[in-house]
Amino acid sequence: MKIIPPLRGRALRERMADNEACFAPSAPQYWLRDRADGPRRAGVSAMSVDGNCLHVVMEAASSSPLSTAAMGPEDDRRQPLGAPDEALFAVSADDVAALLERLDELSHFTELHATDGAEPLARRWWSTRSDARALSVAIIARDGGELRELVALAREHVQTGRASAGERVFYSPQPLRQGTLAFVFPGEGNYFPGMARDLSAAWPEVLRRQDAENQRLASQFAAAQFWTGRALDRITHRDSIFAQVWAGTVVSDLLCSFGVKPAAVIGYSLGETTGLFATRAWTARDAMLERLRASTLFTSDLTGRSDAVRRAWNLGEDESVDWRAAIVDRSADEVRRALKGRERVYLLIVNTPGECVIGGDRHAVESLARDLGCAMHPIRGVTTVHCAVARPVEEAYRDLHLLPTTPPPGVSFYSGAWGKAYEVTRENAADAIVAQAVEPFDFTRVVNAAYADGVRVFRGDWAGGNLQPHDRTDSEGPPAPRARRVRPRAERGGRCVARAGEPGGGGGRGRS
Repeated sequence: MKIIPPLRGRALRERMADNEACFAPSAPQYWLRDRADGPRRAGVSAMSVDGNCLHVVMEAASSSPLSTAAMGPEDDRRQPLGAPDEALFAVSADDVAALLERLDELSHFTELHATDGAEPLARRWWSTRSDARALSVAIIARDGGELRELVALAREHVQTGRASAGERVFYSPQPLRQGTLAFVFPGEGNYFPGMARDLSAAWPEVLRRQDAENQRLASQFAAAQFWTGRALDRITHRDSIFAQVWAGTVVSDLLCSFGVKPAAVIGYSLGETTGLFATRAWTARDAMLERLRASTLFTSDLTGRSDAVRRAWNLGEDESVDWRAAIVDRSADEVRRALKGRERVYLLIVNTPGECVIGGDRHAVESLARDLGCAMHPIRGVTTVHCAVARPVEEAYRDLHLLPTTPPPGVSFYSGAWGKAYEVTRENAADAIVAQAVEPFDFTRVVNAAYADGVRVFRGDWAGGNLQPHDRTDSEGPPAPRARRVRPRAERGGRCVARAGEPGGGGGRGRS
């Protein structure tokens, strides 16, 4: 099964919480491991009220082609938590009249199978699917009764021509006829306790694939410390960076498993690295982990003592670096004008036409914000990059990102620093990432370039992602990125599919 069940009893979990040697899970989760260390082992203990005690140590059997072949698609390995509480239903047709007829068919179908749960009902409906058509409706329901109510609601939207993108009914009277989908991966510092934990248990096949691809999957995720419930300040900056990349690949793999695949990849800062790993343009995750462990870039050069900043500012040994980064609600032109004549403060990122990220010495950053007369939102957990203070370690930064590179066919990759798509090679990928580390980048320029290249849907619901560009139709022009924190849960999987659009959308799916 490879799923760790939660420990019953809140009082017991709380007593164990302070014991570093113990882990008391409060929710089911995938059993992460470093495959290089051998098979999983578990100790099971049972104690009776009269003092008897029994201990059993179990070791996982090695998988074989024979045992794998014997497992059918309905094996409980796919759904270790049991049947889901809700399922996705979709209907598709060439025009409004035909779409309404198809919705009527779904309502009648639901009445015929009124005793079925959400998932078996969705699987039956999925078998009646047809090819994707010009118009589609997606519905997420928990049972037949709710489905009938939602079908009635969907009919109202179709008849009146009103769009719906709520929690359970998704419909657009003017869907995108052309254009492609981009995955937008967020930047550094977007981690949170429990990220990807629910997804790992609901769709363990995603983690099984990654376990087969990597020798040190658990170490890449800081040994699952994000799932322990303990304070994240015990996790090193280096570990949190790779963990965020790890979580981004999990969510990307999940969406791709539903058939939602990108034609373009856009990374915001650290997101460029995540995008390369998530699409398997880079596969050497174990090698990157070893390089990070051996490097001082994310322990003392760009964080901690911030030695790169010390060299750039010619600081003495007794002088410390008090680096701050913050979001300000001012345009890039306003910030650039205010920066004239100032030292040790920089424009780092242009988020939107009216929002930027600045960084530098704390006093200089606060002084700049005061003179701009703007609100300032501090950003936690970021390194000293996106400006010239990173140039002292430019060569080491490039060497870190020189990895075997094989981009997937048909996918365009965009550079934040260059503001356009580029040919992904081993050298170009490293150069693109270094460029956005040693100089500021304009994210609006990247989004506009992607829009000009035909991207119309920008998908940014990643684990902890703080970027969610609006989806726009052709007539509305390119989208404006907006700040948004998203914490994907297991039930969000169907909603991601419903919003992004599912190839062959004439059916319905449970959580498989």
